[in-house]
Amino acid sequence: MSVPNKPSRVFSFFNITAGIGGGGGGGGSVSGRRSNATDLQQPQLKLEPDREVYRPGDPITITIEIKNPTTSSSLLIEKLGFEMKGIEKLDTQWFSTTKPSPDFKKRRGEYVFMDNLAPALISNQIVSAGSSRKFMVRTILPSTMPPSYRGATIRYLYYVRSILSGKYLIMENGHFSEESIQDLAELETRIPLQLWVTQKSNGLQSEEGRSSGIVPASTLLLDVYWKEMDADTDWAKINETFDGVEEGDESSRDEVSSVSSYNPMKDNIHRTFGSSLSLRSSLARTSSKDLSYLEGRSSISSQLALPQIAVADVLYDSSGADALSPSQQLKSTKAFSKYDDSMVPSVSGMGESGAYLHDNWSPTFSAAEGFIRGRSYNIRLDDQVLLRFSPKNSESTYYFSDMIGGTLTFFHEEGSRRCLELSITLEMTETISRRYVHPSRRHAPSITKVHSDHHEVVADLIQTSFLFSIPMDGPMSFSTHYVSVQWALRFEFFTTPKNADLSRYEHPLLVEGREKCEWVLPITVHAPPGGAPAAQTRNDSLYTFRKVKMLGSITVEISHRQPLELAHPLVLQDLISERMNSNCVSIMDTTISVLTNKLRDASDWVTWISEAPFARAVVFGVNIGGHLFVEGLLLVVILFLLSQKSYKPPKRPLTKKEIDELCDEWVPEPLIPTITDEMKSEPPVLESAAGPHTTINGKEVINFTSANYLGLLGNEKLLETCTRALEKYGVGSCGPRGFYGTIDVHLDCEARIAKFLGTPDSILYSYGLSTMFSAIPAFCKKGDVIVADEGVHWGIQNGLQLSRSTIIYFKHNDMESLRNTLEKITQENKQAKKLRRYIIVEALYQGTKENSGQIAPLDEIIKLKEKYRFRVLLDESNSLGVLGSSGKGLTEYYNVPVDKIDIITAAMGHALATEGGFCTGSTRVIEHQRLSSSGYVFSASLPPYLASAAVKAFDILEENPGLITKLRKNINTLFKGLKDIQGMEIMSDPLSPIVFLRLKKSTGSSKSDLKLLEDITDRVLKEDSVFVVTSKRSTLDKCNLPVGLRLFVSAGHSVSDMEKASKSLKRVAASLLTDQS
Repeated sequence: MSVPNKPSRVFSFFNITAGIGGGGGGGGSVSGRRSNATDLQQPQLKLEPDREVYRPGDPITITIEIKNPTTSSSLLIEKLGFEMKGIEKLDTQWFSTTKPSPDFKKRRGEYVFMDNLAPALISNQIVSAGSSRKFMVRTILPSTMPPSYRGATIRYLYYVRSILSGKYLIMENGHFSEESIQDLAELETRIPLQLWVTQKSNGLQSEEGRSSGIVPASTLLLDVYWKEMDADTDWAKINETFDGVEEGDESSRDEVSSVSSYNPMKDNIHRTFGSSLSLRSSLARTSSKDLSYLEGRSSISSQLALPQIAVADVLYDSSGADALSPSQQLKSTKAFSKYDDSMVPSVSGMGESGAYLHDNWSPTFSAAEGFIRGRSYNIRLDDQVLLRFSPKNSESTYYFSDMIGGTLTFFHEEGSRRCLELSITLEMTETISRRYVHPSRRHAPSITKVHSDHHEVVADLIQTSFLFSIPMDGPMSFSTHYVSVQWALRFEFFTTPKNADLSRYEHPLLVEGREKCEWVLPITVHAPPGGAPAAQTRNDSLYTFRKVKMLGSITVEISHRQPLELAHPLVLQDLISERMNSNCVSIMDTTISVLTNKLRDASDWVTWISEAPFARAVVFGVNIGGHLFVEGLLLVVILFLLSQKSYKPPKRPLTKKEIDELCDEWVPEPLIPTITDEMKSEPPVLESAAGPHTTINGKEVINFTSANYLGLLGNEKLLETCTRALEKYGVGSCGPRGFYGTIDVHLDCEARIAKFLGTPDSILYSYGLSTMFSAIPAFCKKGDVIVADEGVHWGIQNGLQLSRSTIIYFKHNDMESLRNTLEKITQENKQAKKLRRYIIVEALYQGTKENSGQIAPLDEIIKLKEKYRFRVLLDESNSLGVLGSSGKGLTEYYNVPVDKIDIITAAMGHALATEGGFCTGSTRVIEHQRLSSSGYVFSASLPPYLASAAVKAFDILEENPGLITKLRKNINTLFKGLKDIQGMEIMSDPLSPIVFLRLKKSTGSSKSDLKLLEDITDRVLKEDSVFVVTSKRSTLDKCNLPVGLRLFVSAGHSVSDMEKASKSLKRVAASLLTDQS
């Protein structure tokens, strides 16, 4: 009988089996039946735990069911394996891990801290045709274990796995024979286990410096017991099941399930599980025909007894934990928290705490001041109380599904600052211990996940509220020696500058400049106590009155006779912890439109009031029963809906004949225009790098088609940098920046860009044009007004369309046209309270009209911007590395401070000879794009070797200022040579590396003009090896380029290259354009 070399594994989930395999083939009809594994159904193996969630020290019972679905064959269980494991898996990109020894079969960063070894739970057992057998496996979990957790850098997993190997015994003429055996592929089933830890065993209160914490320092081996269900047998220890059974022992065939009488955990396991009355052989339940095959088979080999490891439970005293401040708790729970460096606030009496805020950093509380959590917190900036935060719950402990929120009261009139906006996030932070963090992650050893967020403009509000929900599945707060998982509420406040004169502005939101302040309130999240649902763990007896402000000015109030927990996440929208009848204002200003917009919230009221029988509404100072108020509200909604005009269908429907005629008349528009011969023509193909000189059809030519302005393409230093980056990081990043696609070289590149241009911060994009596609829609929204030069390139035009803003174009580089446009917009929108307005221009125009190579008058644009209070977005894609004494672009060329420009974008595919783009500006501008820019959040990040090349290109530019001088010399030489070219004229600026030539006199159509210019380019390429191109025009493009010749000058060209190109173009133009002069 042949056996497969490597039997395939079969997985069975929910009694569905896949992956069937069989044994080898042979001759004859009987052997053919053995080799075909699809003749019989595969057996089914199922695991079922007794609970959904376990805790350390809990007993656990797993039921193993083996089912034989066939009707004519018995199933021989050669071996049924069982294992229960707890595994710690580290991400080797975040942790410094040692390489495992070749002697150990485990992966790098993987540690098994809980295990049991049971190579054979049972062996040589028979499952009769059409029947099933169930086995129960029981053990007690260790008292110290980490919870189940799937984080970004570390995972704690628990699972149970069972493996079945066996054969089918096919009966012929009432007997078994050696030839009537059908081998089965190994069957495997695996189920996960969910583990929650208690507050005392979550590692947050462990002593600092413990080596392992709640993760066992060495592998714990479980004592596992088993018995067959519905059989009158005692529990047997798996590792002792086959002790003393030697090969060839006759008794092994009679009593396969015999066990050792000695059991060190017998008292414990009997006390937990109970015991059976007697011991009977599991073979007693098999049929007589099944036993015939077992006779004569070899017995099971003996198993070595495993050593038992005793693990002591360590109890941590948590007394006094409730008196700790938020930062005290956080700091005492983990030695490597990011909140360790804290600032000490002042503390006021009566349970009210003060919290100082300073710009660009997050103060927390210090244990040295004896601070305790209060009923409210005064948020101070400098010496001013900016606002007060009153949490829903004054404690710091929450459970899964708990609601967390509070009320913020603003004191706008009590100081020199005014809070304009606030942002609140409920976030979970996974912090790696600095002792084990990978060297490349030491600068940022934490990963923060935002679960809920709330942003609101509060310039005109006196009070507002928020409410979040702790996720139902956690994760819970815990700490191990590798990682600490913590929760916190993060508050960000945007205020007016200190001592700003608000009387000069129509509204505080019009004040230029914002100051950002942050405050972090740590919280602790626990799993619900055993036997208590998550929603019932919070005791709200401290709150006698609750108010919910909904539907404008109507206030609903609930009075509690007993503590009441409202679990609906959408109901509690504005929550305060004290009674404020002053908020109950008139209902007269509540209009029908407001009722319509709040219809969904009204449905939540019905649910809420049904859960709170003591609810009542306060309208005009009169108390109305909650149910009467809801009924009245529903009546108003019904009357409103009845008053709406109903849709009236056509008086007479179309007949079938009319419909057929209309369908016959309808002709769909083509998907794309017809492809013309001009579109089919293929441009020359380069056979080497697109540097100053390249190869076409095996012939070296002078290249004027590549925007390689500084000649860095092919630079040896750049190539070495790219090679090292490729070896270190690989080719791509395989992930967007917003989802773990950020590599350290990306941060280095952003910092290098900001340093070179003298801006606070910058953001990197993976594609040059995607910078404009993403940056413009990130700031410009529907209702905003954008004034753009009519000659901006296609990338900017696409970004304008995506923004859905009102777009107004002014004549190219015409400052009088821009002035009139800005004046008109200002006059038309004098009454607008909130209107964002932008001016968008290019520094050096690439050319969408006859403006290729022209420079924007930035100094005049800045004057108009400041006069009419517009924001400016400037694209420096073609001016970076070209204009200015050091190549910093148009701002340096006009000596305009870079902070006068609100947003600067640029592509790096020109002067820097790499790829990608960037946006630079203030920190607030950059941080906004990290959350709102689609090209940053969703596009794969820039390949690391390209980011490294960009950093090196900036270094080369600063170290070699002669490159810019060489470039300008080449531009000047070409301009002089083409100044008197016959039939054509230069339209570009004398400082522009883009030299644009157009016909002085058109032939009458753009098509014939383009054909004439292509004849010029073909001849100069063929006769003088000078490669230039025309500006193509296509109906497929969103913007048609002007008809002309465009040459890109590089610092890598020589003077002789310039002279040869100008002479060649002049000679061919004189030959073909004699009648154009």
